[in-house]
Amino acid sequence: MGTAERIRALAAPCPICQTMSLRAYHQREVIACTNWACRCQAEECWCHRGGHHLWRYSPDPKRDEWAWLARTLDEDLADWLADAA
Repeated sequence: MGTAERIRALAAPCPICQTMSLRAYHQREVIACTNWACRCQAEECWCHRGGHHLWRYSPDPKRDEWAWLARTLDEDLADWLADAA
């Protein structure tokens, strides 16, 4: 058996569906909206194919979705990864 992944609930509403359903999955460096009814505007997004809407961390500022989410939620998301280590 492996170790359980640390998951942290964010104390902010999802910017798409406005529910308090955001979760940070530390090992995967992903934040997901766990509301199954949440759908964004991008038709090619995983949330339109039965999955959750995801925001992925990337060290590349051009690909880092956490930076946008952090500004939107006014949260320091990078600190959460450091806390999980």
